[in-house]
Amino acid sequence: MGMNKWPMETLSMHIASIESGSRPKGGVSKYSDGVPSLSAEHIRPDGLFIFEKIKYVPQDFYHNASRGIIRKDDILIVKDGATTGKSAIVEDNFPFSEAMINEHTFVLRTKSSLHPKYCFYCLRGEFASDCFDAAKRKGVIGSLSKSFTAEIDIPIPAMEEQRRIVSRIEALTRRADQARRLRQEAIGEAETMLAAGISEVLANHDYEKARLGDCIFPKDTWNARRQPRGSIRYIEISGIDNKCGLIISTKKVDAKTAPSRAKRIVHTGDVIFATTRPNLKNIAIVPNELDGEICSTGFCVLRPRTGLVLSGWLFLVTRSDWFISQIVRHDEKNAYPSVSDNEVLAIEIPIPAMERQETIVKHLNAIRAKTDDLSHLQFETDAELAAFTPALLAKAFRGEL
Repeated sequence: MGMNKWPMETLSMHIASIESGSRPKGGVSKYSDGVPSLSAEHIRPDGLFIFEKIKYVPQDFYHNASRGIIRKDDILIVKDGATTGKSAIVEDNFPFSEAMINEHTFVLRTKSSLHPKYCFYCLRGEFASDCFDAAKRKGVIGSLSKSFTAEIDIPIPAMEEQRRIVSRIEALTRRADQARRLRQEAIGEAETMLAAGISEVLANHDYEKARLGDCIFPKDTWNARRQPRGSIRYIEISGIDNKCGLIISTKKVDAKTAPSRAKRIVHTGDVIFATTRPNLKNIAIVPNELDGEICSTGFCVLRPRTGLVLSGWLFLVTRSDWFISQIVRHDEKNAYPSVSDNEVLAIEIPIPAMERQETIVKHLNAIRAKTDDLSHLQFETDAELAAFTPALLAKAFRGEL
């Protein structure tokens, strides 16, 4: 039996209570323990909880509170701000025996005529979207009124059918979550293999070592007055994808108005190493299409000496945890999180024979390619799952599950 045969009723008819919480005067920043105080930041967009950066209220405040206490089967709803309407449900796996919400969150409880999890899915479906969207546009920060449930109509099948719908949705989402988890595990295994491979290579004491500065050609500086150009493609640190080590964006800039930091000429095969917050690994190899272009002085440009080191070798070594750990030692001495080119170039790195470098780079790049492929598939999977949940809920409420 589809939704057109289920009665549509106002949600408020099936709500036992709705209330917001509170916090002590002066806030909760001074409390490092006590009873957890949950808010919008602890509710994920996918309807799950995230228990990081937990804030607390004192035990006596909790026990004297007349509202905002969290119980099993409660639905928590963000009542104001950019994420108004975001919700999560308290289930058996909720980790706290005592917890409460703050004043920016509602706790909603259903009557016996409405299954709590069915209500939760309704709130995450199309029935509540107009109400929540309108609330976000109210005032400066947007807000839901306590009477918002009177603005939402939902289908009310018999309780047995509500339970069946909930069970079916949970079964399908478990399968989807398992697919995501298995792919994440595969990515983790590939990344572990890559890190282990690099660590094994760097731990080989048979390789000769040399200062990084002795393995590269001197930097090539651009002087806008002496070397006039019409325009440049400017590479900034923000243009690096530090997950895959690629330059993903540049800015086309009039050479006459180029930023003062636009001074370093790069060529195909150069490795550019961001010296600001080096732990973020904003490192990449310059591709053919950016040959002769300009990067920021925020990069240390590593142009490998022909016959001594490969670009791929410099890239793998400088992106390794071992190399970054050497850099961070220097970084810790500075008030500003950056290192100088000289500090980067002073580090000694292993230098295998060229043939050996080629073999290692080829092998590790194959693992990296596998990791990148899996990450791309994971991104696609996450996008598909993001679309899957609303579609699944719509099917459920049409009686098609």
